[in-house]
Amino acid sequence: NKVYNIFSSIKQYNIRSILEITPTNNWRMNFGGKLSYTDIKPFTRNVTQDFIDDPDEFSTFPTLSFREYVLFYESDIRVNKRLSVRPGIHYSHYKHDHFNFDSWQPRFYAAYRLDAHQQLSMAWSQMGQYLHQVTNPYMGVNSDAWVPATQKLQPEQSRMINLGYLYQNKKIGTFSAEVYYKRLQNVTNYIEGKNLFLNNSSWEQSVQTGKGWSYGSELMFFRKTPRFTAQLSYTLSWNWRQFKSVNKGAKFPFKYDRRHDLSLAASYLIGKRWNCSAQWTFATGDVFTLPSLVYPDFDDAQQIKDPMAPDEYRLIYQYTSAKAYRTPAYHRLDISGGFHHMLNRVLPAKLIMGIYNVYGAPSQYVYDLEGTLGKRSLVVTTRYQFFSITPYVSYNISF
Repeated sequence: NKVYNIFSSIKQYNIRSILEITPTNNWRMNFGGKLSYTDIKPFTRNVTQDFIDDPDEFSTFPTLSFREYVLFYESDIRVNKRLSVRPGIHYSHYKHDHFNFDSWQPRFYAAYRLDAHQQLSMAWSQMGQYLHQVTNPYMGVNSDAWVPATQKLQPEQSRMINLGYLYQNKKIGTFSAEVYYKRLQNVTNYIEGKNLFLNNSSWEQSVQTGKGWSYGSELMFFRKTPRFTAQLSYTLSWNWRQFKSVNKGAKFPFKYDRRHDLSLAASYLIGKRWNCSAQWTFATGDVFTLPSLVYPDFDDAQQIKDPMAPDEYRLIYQYTSAKAYRTPAYHRLDISGGFHHMLNRVLPAKLIMGIYNVYGAPSQYVYDLEGTLGKRSLVVTTRYQFFSITPYVSYNISF
């Protein structure tokens, strides 16, 4: 059997302390600190010779560790009956091997009540992250490696601003709307032709940093009565990345770019013991990168089979652009019903029955790639449906 397994793990140990002081009824302050120690195993591999000629070519990473020391101050001030503000500042010191980094992370939030039902809000924050996520370059392998920030791979920095509107009315429901913009620096990606998963003199030489940004809007409506609960949420968003050596330096959609994300959920209580619920989800498909051409190569180990090539042939694939393809839109309907009772009049118990993907939406796929006839060929994608209609039953007992 072909085996290719990647296990990435993070262990983190934290000591945290928070002190709250309330000088007046309209002013509350929070002081605190945190000591953090993190161990990272970017991946542990299990590769057979059916996957690659020499499994030992795949690196076995040593454990990477770092320390973080945090101090913070936040203040919640009620200026008057309508306006409240929440300024704050976080200080962070990071240490990995001989690399030290200091980060000041201010943030500010303000809310203004228009009347008894409506509120406007604004939030701004600057944040830092010391873990970099690097996506596996191998086709068909769904695994990411986590590596710490270093002198070469500086910590990721972000600045974000939100503007929001909130309406609350017990008779009508709750409605919220928000627009946001986020700017990112020092996000990571593979350098073209490099591979973190193969032996290199330094794993840092396989990774490059760039910039990214995301923006969009979020809408939500929620209504609850004694028996009926409903929620509608919708997100319109864009998520971009840009690196000098990827896509000729032009921006491209990030893997989490999803233009539309819509969810409608409802539940109803039948009597005192029975309830039923339904949820419908719709989302724009995921972006991904496909090779435009494949051709034989005698020195590399790839996974695309050419029907005209002997078994000893290995094929390499050629890319023209990054994240140029998108899967079909994803949608499904789930329904469920539940029965609550007391087991032996002592233990609360619940029986749940439901159906996942009621109408068998053909929108969840695993993609396989094959070369067409010819030594230099276009790429053909074959879609295999991953999940269809799936009934399920569960029984829970609470102690």
